[in-house]
Amino acid sequence: MIGLLLLKHMTGLSDEDVVVKVNENPYMQGFCGFSEFVTEDILDPSTISKMWERLELTLRIGVFQEKGID
Repeated sequence: MIGLLLLKHMTGLSDEDVVVKVNENPYMQGFCGFSEFVTEDILDPSTISKMWERLELTLRIGVFQEKGID
């Protein structure tokens, strides 16, 4: 999942477009940790948005914990 988030950031593609590109590109799949080329849909594009929201929340909580804020 982190590989998809990185590819999205590096390419500037939308969630839907990055999923389409990864489905088409074996090198991108390798970057994301796939051991072999997969031709079926790897995940729903909304999963990327949900994961990004969770990651942002986790990062914010970590910053608050470092500063001693609950």
